Amino acid sequence: MRKSYAVWIVLFFGIAILAWILAGGVGMYLDLPSFAVVIVIPVPLILSVFSGADIRTAFSAVYRNDPSDAELRTAVLVFRTWERLILLGGLFGVISGAIAIFSNISGNTEMIGKGLALALLSPLYAMILTMALTIPFHAAARRKLVDSPRPIQDI
Repeated sequence: MRKSYAVWIVLFFGIAILAWILAGGVGMYLDLPSFAVVIVIPVPLILSVFSGADIRTAFSAVYRNDPSDAELRTAVLVFRTWERLILLGGLFGVISGAIAIFSNISGNTEMIGKGLALALLSPLYAMILTMALTIPFHAAARRKLVDSPRPIQDI
């Protein structure tokens, strides 16, 4: 992982927050149910597949100069799996939100608004997390694995 990652991630979030402010305020982009679906639900699922030590190894392998191929393979698997779980959490939010919208279509406009927020903000949160966390770390681990002088298998 490049040392400039922190600068780019701050820039990424700064631009996103500026866009939200210009669009009417950050508050309308905050939704606890969407947050729970995209962030909270994938965590126990990733922990059901990988140990805490595997996850720590994945992050450290990306930053260390001399990780082993086994550590890099673990990192690739952790970040690829986490990416998929986050994106599926976003899809879960879309489907749950659509169900909430359609079940209240003839009446409760407040519930329609909450369902719409869940349906739209869940994939937004999923995209932000994958763009800011899993894709860069997955790519960094793959790059280190490919650049390794040792022969590797396809991952």
